[in-house]
Amino acid sequence: LIVFSPHSDVLVAPAHDVLEDWALLQWIDEQHAIHEDSIQEFSKAIGTHPAVRRMYRKWVSELVEQDAKAADRMFRTVMDDVELPAYFQDDTLVSILRSSSSAEFLEKHSSELLMNDKQLLRRVIHLLRVACVTTHSRLDKTTAHALLITAPDGPAWVSVLRLVQAHLPSFAQEDRTLLLGLIEDWARGVSWKPPYPEGAESVAAIAHWLLEGFDDYWSDEERKQTLEVIAKIPKADPERFAALLQGGLDDRKEDRLARDFRAIIFEGLEGMPVGRDMPELVVSALNDYLLCSASELQREYGYLSRPTLELLFGIKPQRSFGFFPASAYRGPFLSLLRHHPRQGLDLIISILNHS
Repeated sequence: LIVFSPHSDVLVAPAHDVLEDWALLQWIDEQHAIHEDSIQEFSKAIGTHPAVRRMYRKWVSELVEQDAKAADRMFRTVMDDVELPAYFQDDTLVSILRSSSSAEFLEKHSSELLMNDKQLLRRVIHLLRVACVTTHSRLDKTTAHALLITAPDGPAWVSVLRLVQAHLPSFAQEDRTLLLGLIEDWARGVSWKPPYPEGAESVAAIAHWLLEGFDDYWSDEERKQTLEVIAKIPKADPERFAALLQGGLDDRKEDRLARDFRAIIFEGLEGMPVGRDMPELVVSALNDYLLCSASELQREYGYLSRPTLELLFGIKPQRSFGFFPASAYRGPFLSLLRHHPRQGLDLIISILNHS
C-alpha cells in the first residue's frame, strides 16, 4: 500500500491514487466531526490545496446522496456565512451541482435560490456553466483543443433551466445576457445523436422570452445569438418557431426578427434541424423567401434601371450574399434531401421551373 523512495527512507507515497483519495476522504470526515460546530474552522482545516479541495467536493457530493438532511444543513450553513472564503462556498455549490441528486436538491431549495433578488441563482448559473461541463462527445478527449469545446454535463442543467423558465418575468433586463450565455452553453450539447437533450422546451421558452428584450438595433448580436439557439431545436416549440420563421410583414419588430431568422436558417449553418424535423414549413418559407411573384417582379423592375442577376432568375434581390463561401451545408437543402428526399427534390425542381 505504501511505496518508499529508493533514494531516501523518509520519502513515502500511496501505491495508488485511489488510496490517497480514500485517505483524504477519511481525513475530511474526521475534520468535519471535530469542527462540526464551526464551519469557519472546518473551512480553515480544508485549506486551499488542490488535492484536498477536489476531495472535499467529492465528500460533499457523497453527503448529498447519502444524508440529505446533513447536506441541507451544510448548504444553509455555508451559504449563510458571509465570512467564509468564496472558494469554499463555490466548492460546496459545485459539489451539489455535480451530484447525481442535484435535481432533487435544487428543487428542494428553489426558494432560497430566488431570495435576495436571485443572487444565489445567478451564482449557481455561473458555476453551472464553468464546472458542470464535459468534453464534447464528438471530440478526441486526448487532444488539447478538446478542452476548449465543452458540452453540458449532469442533471443540474435541467433543474436550473426549469427554475429559470418558471420565474422568467422576475428577471431584469440586465439578466438577459447571463441567461443568453446559459442557453448558448446548453445548446452545445445539441447534435444529431441527441437532437433534443433534456431541457429543450425550457430553453425554447427562455429564448423566446429573451427576444422581447433584444428587439432594438443595439442588440443585433444578442438577437442573432438567441435565434441561433432557437434554430437548433425547432420542435421544442414548433408553433412559435413557425410563427417566427414565417414572420409578420405588418409589424417592424416581427419583420426584423423574421428577416434575421430566415437568414440564419436559409443562408447559415443552422438550417439542418428544421429541414430534418419540419419539412413542410421549410418548403413553404423557402418559396416565400426566395421566389419573386409577378407583382414583385414588376415593382422591382420599376425601381431598377438594370435588373439584378437574381431577378433575371426570378429570385428576390440580395438573396445570394449570404451564401459565400458556397457550401452544401448552408441552409436546409442537404438536410431536406437526406431526410425527406421527395420533398427536397420537388422544392429544387419548383425553384428551377420558376426561374
